[in-house]
Amino acid sequence: MEVLIGQNKVGELLDSGSSVPLIVADLVRKTRTDVDRNYSKRMLSVTGNDLKVIGRVLLGLEIGTMRENHESTVIIELKTPVILGRDFHSPHNLKFDFDNGTVESPVDGIISMHNDTELEDSFKNSQRLITFGFKE
Repeated sequence: MEVLIGQNKVGELLDSGSSVPLIVADLVRKTRTDVDRNYSKRMLSVTGNDLKVIGRVLLGLEIGTMRENHESTVIIELKTPVILGRDFHSPHNLKFDFDNGTVESPVDGIISMHNDTELEDSFKNSQRLITFGFKE
């Protein structure tokens, strides 16, 4: 799935194993958003490697018609620019279908988890863009 953060369109990962949302520091810098550097937490990747946390930011999050502010931990390096974890999935009743590679949202219906062009074309008539803005 794709995410719009400021003017930056990037890939996003809905991670069923992540307990917190993450965003890569380079993307935060591009938006010129202040980072709360008083936030300190040790985090490990799925492979057990330490993740370098530099702080947190408050994001204005829009998915379809739903809008809310959502806090995200800022990490120096990530393979995916944005990760939304279980703290996002649970309250929004997202249902994962790993066999079909989709997520069902009460707001937007069925969303493809793949960047496969053929799959994306099948969803092109629906609004499937997640938009992030930064709370000023």
